[in-house]
Amino acid sequence: MNAGAKYTIAVDLKAGQTVEGYFSISGEENDIDFYITDPSGWLAYGVERVTGGGEFAVEARDSGTHTLWFDNSFSWGKSREVTLHYRSR
Repeated sequence: MNAGAKYTIAVDLKAGQTVEGYFSISGEENDIDFYITDPSGWLAYGVERVTGGGEFAVEARDSGTHTLWFDNSFSWGKSREVTLHYRSR
């Protein structure tokens, strides 16, 4: 992911379904901000700075598109590579 960029993954869930997964980060500095928003744009999984990678699991309260955010907007000079594995159930 480029310096200063944000990338998203949209996951359609029905109420009660879960999106779960893990990701790894590599690059000059291996940290990003990661969070998940619900269909209304509210945080379903809080913002946190993640170094090296992380795991997540969120159960949908409402049906609709949930968005996984990978945010490198705080970095204007260093890019990162993110590898993501996820599933919904």
